[in-house]
Amino acid sequence: MNNLYIPDIPSNFRYISVIGFYVSFLIPFLSGTMKKMTMVYVFSITICGLLREMYFLTYDIEKMLVYYVLPLTITLGFYEKIQSELTVLLYVPFIIYLFVMKFLNINMTKFYIDYLFLTPLFLACLTIFYLLT
Repeated sequence: MNNLYIPDIPSNFRYISVIGFYVSFLIPFLSGTMKKMTMVYVFSITICGLLREMYFLTYDIEKMLVYYVLPLTITLGFYEKIQSELTVLLYVPFIIYLFVMKFLNINMTKFYIDYLFLTPLFLACLTIFYLLT
């Protein structure tokens, strides 16, 4: 008897990759600046997540497909060039995420071992991808 393998559904919303996974499903329904910001966030999360997976040499194929490749595919599939100026509003969702983590008493340097390296990389990716799209 063949058993169909179904991967785990991402459910731990403390991880930014899980948030990026679910937010990627909103991309087809958004337009304008909100669509661009959402695409840039999902793209930055997936790129940083894939780089992190490669750095730690985990190569968990199931996790990479569900958490990173699927959102990246959705982002690239619904890509459209949207003209908008770089504003401080781009960084508001990330700041809200950090405040929520602080409110929940989650120590980010223990939660992500490479947090001090990952944060500047994520912000750089976010800014660069926003300017390029």
